[in-house]
Amino acid sequence: MKPAADEFAFSVETVNVNKPNIPVYMNVTAKSEEDANTIKKNMVDQVNKTVKWKHQIEKMIEDGFDTFIELGPGKVLCGIISAINPDVKVMGVEKPEELEEILNNISQKDQEEMYAS
Repeated sequence: MKPAADEFAFSVETVNVNKPNIPVYMNVTAKSEEDANTIKKNMVDQVNKTVKWKHQIEKMIEDGFDTFIELGPGKVLCGIISAINPDVKVMGVEKPEELEEILNNISQKDQEEMYAS
């Protein structure tokens, strides 16, 4: 996987990453990151290092997240998140219009909390 990580690192260096407005949790650290260079490094590390996905979800819940939306076909991650903590809300969407509908149904308060900086 090292050659793939090296190639990905080269590609990542060509991308401008700004400080995020919302938390960006990294699989390889199970923490939220704000520094653009650290985010880029962690993205590369995720290619060939052990990820801490379960710990990442637990940290997000600890930090106050209670709703998770899985994007793409299937709902495998929804099941895993529910197994980690059955008290959180999980939703799976396969089509952009489904995501739009879910986001339109989230209360204004939840949206304000989600995008609070």
